[in-house]
Amino acid sequence: MTRATGATDAEGAWVWKDAYEAAEAAVVLFLQRYGRAMRQRAGAGADGPAAMLAMLERLAALEPSHTKRSEDQVRLQQFSTPLGLAYAAVRAAALRAGDVVLEPSAGTGMLAVMAQCALGNENSLHLNEIANTRAGLLARLFPGASVTRHDAEAVADR
Repeated sequence: MTRATGATDAEGAWVWKDAYEAAEAAVVLFLQRYGRAMRQRAGAGADGPAAMLAMLERLAALEPSHTKRSEDQVRLQQFSTPLGLAYAAVRAAALRAGDVVLEPSAGTGMLAVMAQCALGNENSLHLNEIANTRAGLLARLFPGASVTRHDAEAVADR
């Protein structure tokens, strides 16, 4: 980040959260390009989910660990969904063609990209993120999805 911005985090050119979100965006882009091929390689048999999870865990291991939290992350209760957990959640949802996915606190899109891989498109994704930077990132990563900026704490469960 220092090389990319020309200054250090101590100089205020960037914060660690930027690095974490950039790495997560790279994972989303990778999965948008190769996620379906990874699913095919893992196979549809009984060992398929474990094989897919193993590939995802190897990919996740390339990301920096989240050892620092910004004031905004604490204030907005931002916690990035681990890639393996995002995969497990989407598997448990058993998404099928025609399903619509609402992610009320979409962050950088880990759950969304797993849903996109399962559905084959992003047009059925409705992503909500209150943080401006993350919402803007989602709009760029998922241009076919609906992206809103509501406070998810206020979403009624009816």
